[in-house]
Amino acid sequence: FPSLRPLTRAWVLYLAGVGPAPLDLDRAIDHLGEASLRAMVELLRAVGQSGATLIVIQRAHHATDWDLRQLCQLSRELREVSVAMYLTVDDEEGKPHFEDRPGWTRLQGVDLAVEIGPLGPAAGRVLIDQVLDRDHALPPADADALVEHSGGMPLFLEEVLDALAEAGLLVSGPDTGAWQLASDGIPSGFPDSLEDLLIARIDPMPDALADALRKASVAGPIIWRELLQDLGHPPAETSLAELERQGFLARTFEDPLEGHEGYRFVHDGVRRAIYDEVPADQAARLHARVARWLALHAGDRIHRWLGAIAWHHAAAGDVKRATSFHLQSARWARSRGELGEADEQLARGRIHAQDRDQAHVLLLELAEVRLAMGQVELAREVLRGFTERDRAALDMASTLRLHMLATRAAIARGELAAADRSAASGLQVAERLDDPWRAAVLRAMLATVRLEQGRPKDALEHASAAHRAWGELEDRGGRLAGGLLVGRAM
Repeated sequence: FPSLRPLTRAWVLYLAGVGPAPLDLDRAIDHLGEASLRAMVELLRAVGQSGATLIVIQRAHHATDWDLRQLCQLSRELREVSVAMYLTVDDEEGKPHFEDRPGWTRLQGVDLAVEIGPLGPAAGRVLIDQVLDRDHALPPADADALVEHSGGMPLFLEEVLDALAEAGLLVSGPDTGAWQLASDGIPSGFPDSLEDLLIARIDPMPDALADALRKASVAGPIIWRELLQDLGHPPAETSLAELERQGFLARTFEDPLEGHEGYRFVHDGVRRAIYDEVPADQAARLHARVARWLALHAGDRIHRWLGAIAWHHAAAGDVKRATSFHLQSARWARSRGELGEADEQLARGRIHAQDRDQAHVLLLELAEVRLAMGQVELAREVLRGFTERDRAALDMASTLRLHMLATRAAIARGELAAADRSAASGLQVAERLDDPWRAAVLRAMLATVRLEQGRPKDALEHASAAHRAWGELEDRGGRLAGGLLVGRAM
């Protein structure tokens, strides 16, 4: 993000929990301009897509109304990937506090996991106020003790609050509604990690309920009643209702599968912590069954679930199927203009690909997507992955595709000699394949390159040939482009 000052970028990364605290934090905040804030929105969007995160936008009074609207929209989008965002502004004493703004939904809980760095006491108190739905919900000493016990990890902090409340150790006064710890500080022996706290909650559960929770964690963020039954848990309806009552799950109507009741983990970080306790061989078998169930029941919405099916196949150890589904998911995303999602699916498929031909297809598609995104250097890096041995193993259609991609990348970088060589080689392959449309595209590329090289005669020859070919193919757009090139070359 070129428009984002380095110091501001460091501040954003710090708030998102993926970077150290900048040395000059106050100056970075005080000098935010509109361009920087817009870039910040895009950066936060990218950070949010990488996993579950808590993002605190401090001192939001520096933002314009436009920026706040963008952040409101961003908060709604990022809810789908377990991100909670809070806006704070300075009060009269210069202390940050949460402020409701028009269009900004006051969150009643926290959808996040522990990727964020530790919260300090002030930020921890903001989070506690949100969870308990009350300003200054706890006396500062109690709040700071809880933040310290949780290590400043937001998800652990919320689980600590829930556990203390369930045990009757965190109570609200009947008259004022103010919260307070029933004992003098945190009880001795209270779990000191998220994992230990979850185990402490699961251990007393009936075996059937704990089995349902573990199987649901393997299914992913969403579990359906019928899927849980298919995974070998007959009392699915009763178990899901009880897990909802205990605060592990909540009914969801997002991305519904027709005729199936869905539940979402309230916190994906909790799901992952429970998942880590499932034996690897059992998890692999369950992943395979989930993949088959989704493929069978997704119906007309299967494209929405291709990436999830791929993930389950990979976790089950079936990397060939995983790669195939990642490729299908990427093509679907690309057809909808969702290039970022396509890039991610292709990159994941590339990790799993073991078949050489499949790996080549993924590399070619990944290079195409990155060129379409304007990421020329990243596309070139992918194309460099083709060794001479790989090139020799390609069929002619893939070889042609590789030449066309290399030509586009070279033109984008202004490397005219390289572009000329790639286009000329590709043209020979296109003619051998009797592919007149791609031959015309390559001639148009050659015409463009040779005009830049100061070779108008050669450019005119290729432009005219491309114009004729597109005319014979009745490609109106191609004819127009070819006619313009002919005009430039004359």
